[in-house]
Amino acid sequence: MEKMAARKLYRRTDQLMIGGVCDGLAAHYFDLPVNLVRALAVVALFLGFFTITIVIYLLMCFFIEAAPAGY
Repeated sequence: MEKMAARKLYRRTDQLMIGGVCDGLAAHYFDLPVNLVRALAVVALFLGFFTITIVIYLLMCFFIEAAPAGY
């Protein structure tokens, strides 16, 4: 199994729903199901973390580079 420190975080633009952040975090960085990460993001929105969730997601969309072709 690849060590987490050696992994590079990318946004997956081929598997995106909005910005590709959840897919990049889930499937390729933490080895979690993508739908679980998306569900956790939605739950965070409704549990009173709306502003912080939106701000963090938008920052990640802006600062995390898109995955290279064939990644």
